[in-house]
Amino acid sequence: MNVTIEPGTDFPIEEIANRVAYDKITYRTPEYFYKYGERIVWGLTGRILQSFIDQLKK
Repeated sequence: MNVTIEPGTDFPIEEIANRVAYDKITYRTPEYFYKYGERIVWGLTGRILQSFIDQLKK
């Protein structure tokens, strides 16, 4: 998933230290999808489920 950070017009970006790191940047983040019967588990619930699976594997 590509996520783009673009401050709103009322956000005081000029007052933020190292503002270049926050102004209109795009980064990639994994998005987890799991099929459960006829339903799709994704988003925050998918991330929580992935974290739980990772803990079980340990």
